[in-house]
Amino acid sequence: MNCTYKTNRYKMPLLEIIRITSFNTSFYSCFAFLREEGDEDYEWVLDAFRKILGQDSQPSVIVTDRELALMKAIKVVFPKASNVLCVWHIQKNILANCKAHFKHKDAFFADWNSLVYFSTE
Repeated sequence: MNCTYKTNRYKMPLLEIIRITSFNTSFYSCFAFLREEGDEDYEWVLDAFRKILGQDSQPSVIVTDRELALMKAIKVVFPKASNVLCVWHIQKNILANCKAHFKHKDAFFADWNSLVYFSTE
């Protein structure tokens, strides 16, 4: 789940929900314009999405950036789902906040990617 910040002609936040199949293919599942990016706005759209999905198709894992209002709404609407942070956003945040501490940025991110994408059995 990701919400763009007023990048459309309506100047409204647009929530995109993308789902992934068991065959590792992705597809757009929901788009929603929001008045604001507040708790109630996210809860409203996620509740509508939950009803559309039905009882047998509730998500078990939800990936987001660190949008606190969205994360809070997920806990309310999908209490059994695990909310994990997007690796791309984590890496971007590390680079923005820790770049000055890296002597060899490329070596760090090579090790980081080895760790994050390590295959498990």
